[in-house]
Amino acid sequence: MTMNTGAFPRSQRAAVIGGGMAGLLAAHVLAEHFEHVVLIDRDEFPTAPEPRVGVPQARHAHLLLTRGRKLLEEIFPGLTAELTAAGAWPVDVTKDFVLHNLGYAMPQVASQGQLQTLTLSRDLLEWAVRRRLNPKISFQTGYAVESLVHDAATSRVIGLRAVRNKPSADGQREALELPADLVVDASGRGSLAPRWLETLGYGAPRETVVNPFAGYATRWYQLSPRTSWHTLVVHERRTGTILRVEKDLGIVTLVGTGKDYPPTDEAGFLEFARSLSLPEFHETLLKSEPLSPIHGFRKTENRLRHYESLERWPEGFLVLGDAACTFNPAYGQGMTLSASTALRLKDCLKQQKRDASGIALKGLGQRFQRLLAKDFRLPWLMATSEDARVPEVTGAQVTAFSKVAQRYMDEVVALAAQRPEVYIAFFSVIHMVSPPERLFHPSILLRVLPRMFREKREG
Repeated sequence: MTMNTGAFPRSQRAAVIGGGMAGLLAAHVLAEHFEHVVLIDRDEFPTAPEPRVGVPQARHAHLLLTRGRKLLEEIFPGLTAELTAAGAWPVDVTKDFVLHNLGYAMPQVASQGQLQTLTLSRDLLEWAVRRRLNPKISFQTGYAVESLVHDAATSRVIGLRAVRNKPSADGQREALELPADLVVDASGRGSLAPRWLETLGYGAPRETVVNPFAGYATRWYQLSPRTSWHTLVVHERRTGTILRVEKDLGIVTLVGTGKDYPPTDEAGFLEFARSLSLPEFHETLLKSEPLSPIHGFRKTENRLRHYESLERWPEGFLVLGDAACTFNPAYGQGMTLSASTALRLKDCLKQQKRDASGIALKGLGQRFQRLLAKDFRLPWLMATSEDARVPEVTGAQVTAFSKVAQRYMDEVVALAAQRPEVYIAFFSVIHMVSPPERLFHPSILLRVLPRMFREKREG
């Protein structure tokens, strides 16, 4: 076995595990505070907007929420214009999307600048972000991280150990030991951090899992540029999205919950699409040219790892992104939370004390994990409350209050179909630009409550 210990001394180096959006954005922020940042990933990064082997979910439709676009623009000024020049579509969500939600046809109205975002492939977004990264960042690709290097005397993580995915001609797998002052785990749903922490004596975090047993099936099509809509969404027990991205490509994603998984064979895929309440959805697929196989994905449970509750935490170690909390992808929160988490990390680093050798990291890890847990509360509540509607869901806390809240939201959706201002307010909450309290403003509340009580009396 060969050993490569890296080119830099240990002082002022940060290492980031995982090259998805969470890892890329964290690395960019860290480069403002560390002399060197190394990002390590299993995959070789493509030189063009192409899929990565290690991100199977990238094939599915990803909507960049309005808040996510704004945060990315804050991190990388000019990124929106660059993405648009590369083929991303600027859209006003409430005007350009045709949405059928719970049986209601939503109005198509301009949001007056409140809900402007881009539709694009995740491949294009990650490619553009990689091009904008701080030049202090270097890459170690093709390596899988196996363990942390830990100094028990100081209760500090001081590096990581990894091995190359592909063996050499003699059958050996090159080993890499990378010293670092700070190690950030952004490795995604398959994170090994719980095992690492338990092995090092800190214990594994408690987990909360809410599973609606949702399954995805996605195929890419060539769309006609002459459709009457930009993007088509049917949101019911069975859900379908035709997301128009660069070059008039259409990412068609079907979703079923409660183990009603959409098939990955052509006949079954089309039949599932035909079962949706909007005939135009199925008709569009029949008129469009398929460009890819049908890809399935079923690792969709919401999983919150309570790192903030561990009594002891090693210095020099952080966990973020899907490695800390994963959401049902249906709600599109992941990329937006990656951006907000990067800015949270930036704030935490600014507040750390400094000495002659640079930033002092003592206490950073535990403080960051506790703040991150607070940041997760609202998106977690939004995702799991919706998933709690699925009769087969496991792990959800269904209470009398949650049932009333669901009923209230049902009436908000019904009202949104009739009143454009309510529709804009509803989507501003979904896109995380307004707090949920906006849906309880008297202008909405006083219209929703009579509907609820009227239906109760009629029932």
